[in-house]
Amino acid sequence: MIVQAENHQTCQGPMAELWSEAETGEQRLGLFNTSLFAVQPWLDVKEMGCSIVTVGENAIEAQSEAERLAELFWNKREQFEVDLLSVPEILDILNKRPSTGPIIISDSADSTGAGSPGDSNYVLRQLLKQGAETMYSALISMVDARAANLAVAAGIGNTVRLKLGHSISYDMGEPLEIDVVVTFIGDGKFRYGGGFIENLEANMGCNAVVAIGRISLLIMENAVHTGDPAMYLSVGLEPLEHNLVLVKSATQFRSSYEKISNEIYILDTPGASTANLKSLSFQHIQRPMYPYDDFDWNWKEQHEVE
Repeated sequence: MIVQAENHQTCQGPMAELWSEAETGEQRLGLFNTSLFAVQPWLDVKEMGCSIVTVGENAIEAQSEAERLAELFWNKREQFEVDLLSVPEILDILNKRPSTGPIIISDSADSTGAGSPGDSNYVLRQLLKQGAETMYSALISMVDARAANLAVAAGIGNTVRLKLGHSISYDMGEPLEIDVVVTFIGDGKFRYGGGFIENLEANMGCNAVVAIGRISLLIMENAVHTGDPAMYLSVGLEPLEHNLVLVKSATQFRSSYEKISNEIYILDTPGASTANLKSLSFQHIQRPMYPYDDFDWNWKEQHEVE
């Protein structure tokens, strides 16, 4: 089976419960070690699938513990599923809530940490389609080296017409041509302030912030992890002062952003690292495979057949 990466986090949810069970088993068995692998779900390889490795002095105990945890893993498969919302649904939530801080939205389908290019303009297009640029202040990031260089060349305070997005993933969408106002130009360097990559320096390369109505778009030459507010803060944008803050990360962003907002939503967007696993087309994985096939799985029966 493969399960959505958005619930691979080990601080809460089904994966945390599985690790707790693994630790309980280690304590019970003594000199023993367990590893749980919730595989990255976008790899089209024959060896694809979640797995468990147990290491101990007694082979029978190790096999039994692996089977116990495998069954628990399988039984929790539906708990890994996450609710995916559209941009209009996010805006509807904004319309109905008091202004008490930012809503964090994740375009995990374009997660740079998952191997996606970070160049999707899908969320921006959807916001503009709904007229959100006149109603809500939003922070968005996008990888587009050409657009970043053109914005820097135009200079702060000037209007420039840019073609934004899909400069790398050109097979997944078209650039959005639009007039923007350059509001900030930076050196591209910042340090992650905490969470999963504390004190590591990032380099966005050539970068600029441009305004599209109330939307602030950070355009960068190089892809970086977007899951830390330090990225926006480095270009003069304070997430706490905005209605919407976009990250392109499946789960790592929670370690930093859960500190500033308890309203976090995963978007249903197209992209190479989409959370909508059933939308992916695999050629090499073994079948049957959850969630693509409906089948009964029993470790002991499968083991006896093998």
